[in-house]
This record gives sequence, structure tokens and C-alpha cells, in this order.
Amino acid sequence: DIDCPTVFIFKSGDYTFGAYATTPWKTGMESNDYFGGPKCFLFSLTLDLKIPFVGKSIDVESIEAAQRAGYDGPIHHLVHHEALLIGQDFIAFGKDDLVIGGDFKDCTSSLEMSYGVGLNTKKGEEKTLLAGSSKFTIDAMEVFEVMM
Repeated sequence: DIDCPTVFIFKSGDYTFGAYATTPWKTGMESNDYFGGPKCFLFSLTLDLKIPFVGKSIDVESIEAAQRAGYDGPIHHLVHHEALLIGQDFIAFGKDDLVIGGDFKDCTSSLEMSYGVGLNTKKGEEKTLLAGSSKFTIDAMEVFEVMM
């Protein structure tokens, strides 16, 4: 278990980039269940750029069920952030913003889904900013615990 924030640093060719995860990683976390929060972010050391988390999702089914039951209180607890996702053979930061395959050979990036800085998606900038290409391999990786 990692009970503190984590920094990931990846190297792919001439590009160095990474992610900051605010949420602790626990053994036995449910696969395919997003976690994390709005303070998570991606970054490019190559371009000296922080890419903040900008997405969130609302659990529409829960809201509709609550409304049918007559609930009219706050709904902030029904908002979940799609900041991080752990699968059986991958780690995803956001909805396809940065996906690291389990073998480090099948990695992809397409920003402006959950993390973004207002890139022009018509020019494809969102796919090349982090690693120079939308599909890439990881040459090296470092993971650090951030002790508070």
C-alpha cells in the first residue's frame, strides 16, 4: 500500500513527463473504478508545463434516484472525479489522457479529456504534447512517494 501522494516520472525518447496522484493507492482496489481528485495533475518536464485535472462526472443514476425519492439537498457527494483508473494491465490518468500499458510498450496519450490546458484538438496537439506521439513506449519510469 502507498498511503501518501505519488509522483510518476516517465521517459519516452526525448520526452520526460509524469503525473501527480493525490490519492493513496491501496492493495485490493477495485479494477475499473476511477479514483483520485481534482488536485491530481499531469506534467511535462520537457516543456516545463503543468496540465491540471479539469474533468468531473456526475453520477446521473444516483441523482435521478434521489430526486424520485424526493431528495432536494446538495449533490456534491454524487460527483466523482475520473482522475485515475487501475486496470488489470494498465494505469490510466483520466479518460485516455495518459494510459500506461502493463508492459510499458502499449502506451497512449490524448489530453483534453480529463486533464488539459486548452490545446487545439483539431490540430492533434493533445496527442503529441506529452510523449511526442499518441502511441509510444516507456523507456524508463520512476515512482516517488510524497511524504507529508
